[in-house]
Amino acid sequence: QVKFRAISFDFAASTCEEYQPLFDELYNYEIGVLVNNVGVSIDCPEILHKVHGEKAELARISTVNTLPMLLLSSAVLEFMALRKSGVVINITSGCFNSSAPFWNVYAASKNYTLQLSKALRGE
Repeated sequence: QVKFRAISFDFAASTCEEYQPLFDELYNYEIGVLVNNVGVSIDCPEILHKVHGEKAELARISTVNTLPMLLLSSAVLEFMALRKSGVVINITSGCFNSSAPFWNVYAASKNYTLQLSKALRGE
């Protein structure tokens, strides 16, 4: 029997303390599949130092595109390892495979997804 549960959370959160209520909720379930698919990008292509919203927007994009995947994977893999069962699926985009000028921080964060996925597969 497959069960699905949607949990609302602001993935712009940037501290473990902000994630703790989400972790507490997740620990109530035996998670067999985690799909990491959260992501944001800049509104339009732009050179790094001219991105609308400047450094705050760059920080938000980097945080949303990398931190949730890292923290949620860490939270559920602990229990998957104990059960010797489960899978984590990290969704990225074609931007991971190029330098994607003008999509700078987005492309870099998608490459992070690929590299973290490769490292986790090796573990």
